[in-house]
Amino acid sequence: MTEFGSIVFYSIVFAIILYFLYNGKRILAFERIGIFLLLVLAVLRFDIGFDYEIYYKDIQALKSALDWYGAEYVFNVFETRLEPTFVFLVWLFKGFTHTYAYVFAVYSMLTIYFWYKAFKDNNTVFWSFFVLIVLLYVFNSFDQI
Repeated sequence: MTEFGSIVFYSIVFAIILYFLYNGKRILAFERIGIFLLLVLAVLRFDIGFDYEIYYKDIQALKSALDWYGAEYVFNVFETRLEPTFVFLVWLFKGFTHTYAYVFAVYSMLTIYFWYKAFKDNNTVFWSFFVLIVLLYVFNSFDQI
């Protein structure tokens, strides 16, 4: 997909998400559909951002180290450089074919869950997500885990 095609695609998807979130004030199911669409977009992302390849390589190296040395050794060696939850998730999903996809999915779901919970508690779901999308913070969150 070209860069312009990506911009158009994400603009349309974000407009649909915001439509559902806006109408979610009246119909709770719409709000949940909007959050679900945002989750799907976050989980199914691929190669977004500058850090994606670095995380991918770290996951592959960590997965090999787990296979070679075992979990106890890896948790001790990698604790100074990598986050413990990152190491734990790679260990948890190391038996799956695309370990990196599962690790990215868990971090994405956690990020969106905490955003949604905070916004819901303050009754600002639509406007808060609107600001996050317009200021491109959502794309930033896709780049970082």
